[in-house]
Amino acid sequence: MNRTLWIPRVARRASLQRGRSIVLKRQEHSLVRLLSVGAVAAGILLAGASPVAPAMSTVWAAEPGHTTTQASHTDTSSVPESNPYADSTQCVYRAWELAAKAGHKLPWFAGDAKDWKEGAIEHGLKVSDTIDPSVVHSVAVWDSGVGGAGSAGHVGWVVEVKGNRFRVQERNWVPATDGERWVTWEKGISFIKLEEPKPAPTQPANTPPAQGQAPVQAASAAVRTDPQNPDPVQLFLQQPAVQPWRPGQVAAEALRAPLPGLTPVALWMAQPSLTLG
Repeated sequence: MNRTLWIPRVARRASLQRGRSIVLKRQEHSLVRLLSVGAVAAGILLAGASPVAPAMSTVWAAEPGHTTTQASHTDTSSVPESNPYADSTQCVYRAWELAAKAGHKLPWFAGDAKDWKEGAIEHGLKVSDTIDPSVVHSVAVWDSGVGGAGSAGHVGWVVEVKGNRFRVQERNWVPATDGERWVTWEKGISFIKLEEPKPAPTQPANTPPAQGQAPVQAASAAVRTDPQNPDPVQLFLQQPAVQPWRPGQVAAEALRAPLPGLTPVALWMAQPSLTLG
């Protein structure tokens, strides 16, 4: 009697275990199928999506400090010939590069991007805490937490100003991309103002005369005239020198020469008349 009852119980347990196994396998298959479909869908979306530039409305706040990423400089007062910032993905590297392309090689500023303001003042550069048209071709410096900047601040190169807005060229640390945007000025944004490069002085056209040489000769040698269109000044300078006239030195030939147009008869008639007594 007991054996008869035991056999159905064993069969029932085996049937339940098989049922549970089937359910688990179905759940596993469903999960695998779901993951596969999700992976395929994600791949299709990634493959078909066009690359979108990161929004430039705010500054990336994740840029780290620059103190440990710079090249070592013992003399911070000198102006380096090449970019002194080692990490080319950061904003300070791009700002220095853009300033150099515009003809301004900046000193090496220690610290973070926000420290460029104090560094510029220490090096004798002009810094403005307000915006006006004179800040075109200057370096904009964001303080910590201003305009979306992180604790390290931010810097960029100003190329245009309209009212209280300025157009800046910059590099964001994440994902190390260059961009250009319009920014509305607010308190905490300063500008390192740089003087425009002055053209090299031109050499004078006429060189000074050598020692012992007359200025007229030097000028006549330096100026070249066109034979078809002579210069009146050159013609005057090329005339032979005229000896000054001195009284009492009349040439004898001039005294002996007859007056032009007078014949011998005319000369006889020109003689004073004689009165016979």
